[in-house]
Amino acid sequence: MPIPRTHWRRAKQSIDPHETDSLQENKQQKYRSTVTRMRGLFRNQRVNSMILIASLRVVSLVTNLGTGMITAWSLGPAGRGTQAAILLGALTLSGICSFGLHTALVYNMKSDPPNKSYYFGSALLIGLIVSLIGVTIGWFALPWILDKFDEHTLLAGRLLTFVVPVSVISYVLNGVLDGHHEFNFVSRLGLLNNFFILCSLSLLWLSGLLTPATAAMSYLLPTVPITAMLAWRATSILRPATPFHGACLKRMFTYSVRFFGVDLICTVSGYLDQFLMVLFLNAQDLGLYSVATTAERVLGIIPASILTVTFPSVAGRSKDDIREIVGITARLTSIVTTSAAVFLGIFAPYFLLLLYGPKFAEAIVPFRILLLSALVSNAVGTFYQMYSGSGRPEIVTVFEAIGFVIAATSMVILIPFYGINGVAIAAVLSAAGRLILVLGGLPAVLHLSIPRLIINWADIKRVFHP
Repeated sequence: MPIPRTHWRRAKQSIDPHETDSLQENKQQKYRSTVTRMRGLFRNQRVNSMILIASLRVVSLVTNLGTGMITAWSLGPAGRGTQAAILLGALTLSGICSFGLHTALVYNMKSDPPNKSYYFGSALLIGLIVSLIGVTIGWFALPWILDKFDEHTLLAGRLLTFVVPVSVISYVLNGVLDGHHEFNFVSRLGLLNNFFILCSLSLLWLSGLLTPATAAMSYLLPTVPITAMLAWRATSILRPATPFHGACLKRMFTYSVRFFGVDLICTVSGYLDQFLMVLFLNAQDLGLYSVATTAERVLGIIPASILTVTFPSVAGRSKDDIREIVGITARLTSIVTTSAAVFLGIFAPYFLLLLYGPKFAEAIVPFRILLLSALVSNAVGTFYQMYSGSGRPEIVTVFEAIGFVIAATSMVILIPFYGINGVAIAAVLSAAGRLILVLGGLPAVLHLSIPRLIINWADIKRVFHP
C-alpha cells in the first residue's frame, strides 16, 4: 500500500533541525580533518623527500630498462654476459674502495658538527689513497678472473678500473650532500646519469658501433661529469679543510675501518654470483642472470629512497629514538615492497619477454626467486640502520660476513646442479640468515627489544602527523 503524500510531509517536518545542523557540522569536521592530515603529510619534509627520491628513481629505473633493452636485443645473452664481465672489475672495486666513507662522513658530521670541514677533507684523502691501491690490485687481478675471455675484453676491463677513483670521490661528495639533506639534488643527478647512459647507448646502436666493450664504457664514463657536478654543489655548501687534523682524520679512519667490512662484503656479495658464474658457467648464463637481477633493482627503489633520508635523521641519536624511527620505516616499506613483489611475480613472464625478447625466457624463474631475496634483503638493510646509527657498524660487518659465507657455500653447492636458479636460491638463503641475525642481535648487542613488525593505524597516523 503506498504511503500518502501527507505522511511524507509530516515525517519531513518531524526531523529536528538541530540534528540536521549537527550532521552537517560533523561532515564538515571530517572534511577539515582530512584536509589537515593531507597538509600535514605534504608539510613533512622527510616524506616529501622520500616521495621525490622514489619518483626520480622510478624514472631512473625506466631509463635503465631502456638501456637494458638496447643491449639485450643488440648483443644477445652472450654479448650481455661479456659486457657484465668487462664491468665486473670496475664496479666491484668502486664498491670496495668506497671504504665506508659515505656512512662514516654522515655519522661524524652529525655527531661533531663544528669539525665538518675536517671530516670532509679527511674523507677525500682516505678515498684517494684507497682507490689508487684498488686500481693497482685490480690491474693485476683481472687477468686471473677473466681468463675465459679474449684479450680485448680483458683490456677494456682493465682500462675501466681507472674510473674507480672518480667513483670513490663521488661517494664522499654524496655523503656531504646527504648530510646536509640535499637528497633531491643527488637524485636528480642520478637520473641525469641514466639519461647520459641511455643517449650514448642509443647513438652507438644507431651508428652500428655497439659492442660489449663500448656498452660497458657507456655505463661508466658518465661518472666523470656527474662527479664534477657533485663537487660543485658539495663545495658550495661545505669547503673541505686540510685533512691533516689528527683527531678528525683518526676518527674518520676508525669509523671507516669499522664500516669497511660492510662495504667490502656487500660489494663482494653483490658480485659473488657473477664471479662464480664466470668461473663455472658461460657468458650466456651470465647474461641471463644479469637480466634476472632486475628484480632487485625494481624492489629496491622504495627502501633505498627511504633509507637515503632515514640514516642522516637517526645518526647520533639515542637508541630508543633510532628504534622507533627505524621500526616505523621497516613496517611501512614492507607493505609496499611485498605488494610490488607479488605483482611482479605474477606478471614477470610478460615483462621480461616483452622487454628483452624470447631469448631471455630462462631468466623468468631466477627472477621470481630473486624477488623473495630482494624482499628480505630490503628488510635487513632497514634494520641495519639501528646498528650504524648507534655507532656500532662493526656488528653489521659481522652479520654481512656470515651472510657472505652462507651465500658462497650455497652457490658452490647449488650452481653445478641448478645453474642460475641455484645462484638465486643461495641469495634467498643468505638473506634469510642475515634477517635472523639482525633481529636477534637487537636484544643481544644493542639491548633493545625487537620493534613491532606488523603495521597498525598508529603508524599511518604518525606519517600524517609527524
